[in-house]
Amino acid sequence: WAPTPPAAADTVAADTVAADLGAPGTAGLAADRAERQVHAAGVPSGATLGHDELPLADFDHLTLGSLRGRLRRLGLDDLVQLRDYERAHGNRLPIVTMLENRIAKLQTDAGTSDGPAG
Repeated sequence: WAPTPPAAADTVAADTVAADLGAPGTAGLAADRAERQVHAAGVPSGATLGHDELPLADFDHLTLGSLRGRLRRLGLDDLVQLRDYERAHGNRLPIVTMLENRIAKLQTDAGTSDGPAG
């Protein structure tokens, strides 16, 4: 016996329930939804950008504390690009987590996390 993979609609519904309940990994799920939305709108992936093309100058060399203060100035597109870039290059867990949390916060503030997206 092999388990049947969930249908796409079931996966989206499960993501929405997890986000509503504040389950672990919720920020990651919100960031994944935002990534799909941003890329569907034609914004290039940060994974394909060069260091000089990033929304924050010298991103690779910023400390966690200095990056935290600069994130408030960035929009959803910029945050998603930085997350894509970080995951494709340094993949520093504290940085990825902070970016995902900020993306989730922006989505919550904008009211876009109330339903499935994508």
